[in-house]
Order: sequence, then structure tokens, then C-alpha cells
Amino acid sequence: MLACVVAWQISPSIRLRVLWMVLFTGAIFGAGLFLQKTLAPTPSELISIDFFQNNFPNLHLSSFFDCAGLHISFGRALASRDPFMHFSLFQKLMFLGYKFLLAISDEKCSRLFFVAFGRLDSSVDYRHMWTPQIQTVEIPLGDFSLAKALQETKSLHLNLWLFIPTPKGWAKEKNLHPRMLSQEITTRLGDNVGVGLYSGNCTWDSVDTNLEFERRVILGFPRWQITRLVIPSAESPQAILQALSGKVPGCKGIQCYDYPQGVQIEKL
Repeated sequence: MLACVVAWQISPSIRLRVLWMVLFTGAIFGAGLFLQKTLAPTPSELISIDFFQNNFPNLHLSSFFDCAGLHISFGRALASRDPFMHFSLFQKLMFLGYKFLLAISDEKCSRLFFVAFGRLDSSVDYRHMWTPQIQTVEIPLGDFSLAKALQETKSLHLNLWLFIPTPKGWAKEKNLHPRMLSQEITTRLGDNVGVGLYSGNCTWDSVDTNLEFERRVILGFPRWQITRLVIPSAESPQAILQALSGKVPGCKGIQCYDYPQGVQIEKL
């Protein structure tokens, strides 16, 4: 209002007065938006890893990560008539700002039956479960044709990579390693084969040193890429990431692919 009053006194011409009012008001709003983005975090930034790591130098991200109890669950909701089984990512603390890759493969990591990857940001669809016994956040990853996959192989393995940003000063940007969780999820009871409902927790110490990734921000736009990838053997999980290395860095939302009959990694 003060800017409009000042602009009104500058010129006797009505058009010039209106023009100066628009210019003054736009300048004030522009300066306010700039200061807000510079000094005041948005609600999504307050729960992101980037905000924590850049504004709290004494933060021990490893403790937060282990307390989050991050793991993968498999199943369907109780009393649900949905014929598909679902993969979901569970974490007790809602962390945003990192990327992930989940792949269900055979024992030799040569065929894929399910793939999900993406970036967890403020736009992800999640469900918050809060009871006296359970406090957790569930992020659905996609549907999986379990019965058809078990017709192709009797051993299904879960491979999960979490590309977690590391606080500045802990490691060089070009030497960041993802966290990894790799385990067999099929269980056998006689002739019957089933899948474990919950995986183990992915801990901060489970580092995949065969991979390095880099994150930069250029002119406000994030730039993310895998800078180093070593495949120890033909049957190593890193062969899966090599086949998907062109998709994971550029992803924004969560994407998933279900391969009921399995697909050879070389054909992806």
C-alpha cells in the first residue's frame, strides 16, 4: 500500500501512475519471494535430507538412518480383494531427497522379475500408520506377479540400493556410495515356496563400494549421475544396476515394471 501511495505521487499522468504502481509492487513481491527462498525453508525442505545436512553441522545422519528402520515389505492389505501382491518401502522416519532402485531377480542376477526406482520427494504417495504399537510410513512401490515368477524360478532375491546424500565434509561429492540391501526373500516349507513378508533393515554401514554417484546443483537444477560402477562377477547384483544405470539418474517420480515371465538383463 505504501508503494502504491508513493507511485501515485510521482507523475500526474494516470497511465504512468499505474505503471509505477505495478513496478513497485512487483519489485516488493519479487524481493519477498527471494528472501523467503533464501532465509525460510518450505515445509518439504524441513523433512528433507538436504536441509538437515546443509543447516545442522552436528547432525549424525547415520544415527537417523539406522533409527528409521528402513526395509521392504511384501503383501496386500487385510481383507483386500486385490489379486496382486504389492511391494512397499517402510521407514519409521520420513526422509526425502534420495533415490532408490529395487530389483527382484533370480539367484544368479541374470533375470529380473520386478523393478522399481525413483526419487523420494514431497510428491510421493505415502500412508502414515500411527498406533501405540506401530509408528511408520509406507510408500507403495508397485504390484508384483508372485505366482508367475515362482513358476520360472524357485529362488527370488531382493536387491535394494539407496542413494543417500552424505553431509558435506563427510565425503567428497565424487566419492559417495549408495547403501545396499541384498538377500533371498523366498522361503521353503516342504514342496511349497513362499516369500518373506519383510526384509531385513538397511543399515548405514551396508555400503556398496562398487558404486559411486555424484549430485550437483547447476543454476538451481539438480544434476545426478553414476560416476563409477564395478561389476565383481557375472552373477553380482551390480550387473542389474549396469542395465538400469541410464534410467535411475534421470528419474523423478517412482516408476515400476513387473515382468511375470522374467526378462534377461541384457535385453532391458
